[in-house]
Amino acid sequence: MTYWEEVREVIKKGIDLASEGIKENLGTMTEKAKTGFSHTADTVAGKTREGVTIVKLRSFLYFKQREYQTALADLGNAVQKAYHKKADIYEDPEVSDNIRRTTDLEKECKEIEKEIASVGTK
Repeated sequence: MTYWEEVREVIKKGIDLASEGIKENLGTMTEKAKTGFSHTADTVAGKTREGVTIVKLRSFLYFKQREYQTALADLGNAVQKAYHKKADIYEDPEVSDNIRRTTDLEKECKEIEKEIASVGTK
């Protein structure tokens, strides 16, 4: 199985799990609404939107984390090349570029994680 096939399978599993959860919760919520429970259709729709939003954010986070892992590997390669050339690692432009790239990707991942945590609290 290729990398992209694995990614596709992980996303499909996530979407399938989310849709199963939504169907189960929707049926439960509808039943409770019929029996006089205080959940309204707006609540059900809101929870469904939250679930879909979380799935989208988690899949986006997964791709960013994979990109981050690749950037870390590239950084390691750049440091190794500089070491073998007996160059100053701190002044090597390839190392500097890779450090900047990994730092930016790490920040992006943390922002996505914060966004996931904030879903449903708004």
